[in-house]
Amino acid sequence: MIEKFSQEIIKTPGVSIVKFSSARCAPCKAYAPVFEDFAYESDVSCFECELTADNVDFAITYGVRSLPATLVFVDGKPVNHLLGAQTKQQLTDAANEAKAKRDIDNG
Repeated sequence: MIEKFSQEIIKTPGVSIVKFSSARCAPCKAYAPVFEDFAYESDVSCFECELTADNVDFAITYGVRSLPATLVFVDGKPVNHLLGAQTKQQLTDAANEAKAKRDIDNG
């Protein structure tokens, strides 16, 4: 399942944002509705990855060391790593920065 998830992120064109969290993490639970609102209102692809003992290697692959963590991808490549719970404005700013980077890179 995680391999499929990882492949989906890698194949997603444009900007995508992935939230890493855990069911036992109180800050993750508080962050969940903020991320959901952002995902609903945003024009970027948003994914959620619930970490368990079975898929912790997936998080390590992307340098996730604490939760919650949010990674921003451009054309399947990680470009930004946000630590802790974010506000909708912080997520919007990160998405806009990634879009600008993509526009510059694609000139």
